[in-house]
Amino acid sequence: MKKFLLFVMIFAAAAVAFTSCGNDEPDPIIDPVEGVYSVLSGGGSYQTTNEKFYHFDFFGSKDRNVYIHNIKFVEAMPAQKQIRIPIDPSKLVATGDVYKVHLDEVVPYFLSGTVEIPMDARKITNLDLTVDCGKKTYQISFTCFGLDFKDSGALKL
Repeated sequence: MKKFLLFVMIFAAAAVAFTSCGNDEPDPIIDPVEGVYSVLSGGGSYQTTNEKFYHFDFFGSKDRNVYIHNIKFVEAMPAQKQIRIPIDPSKLVATGDVYKVHLDEVVPYFLSGTVEIPMDARKITNLDLTVDCGKKTYQISFTCFGLDFKDSGALKL
């Protein structure tokens, strides 16, 4: 009998320990596509890769940005861990699943540790970006550091 009561008490304690008091409902999703990433060619983790990838974050209700991770504009340049390109929401055109933006000039931000540094001397010009969520593709081109940059690829939704 003592063992049975001990078992019941252990079971009750375990039930109390694993019962939450908070709301188990997930937070509502404002937009079904908050952010979209380019596909890594070798698979793997976005947190540990040294491969260049993009994060297009302009679908929700917050600020619109394009993040470029692990980018090198020329071979001799060290890879930048993260560059953020702010997107003026009034310049973002959405037609169905296709999002397009053209910016004549924008100041990118470089992430140094946890601090963003504006790169005023390295403005991006003639930015053209198309993100097609239906076809799961992206195309981006711009001029920076006096160099023309162009890239395209597949998206992971």
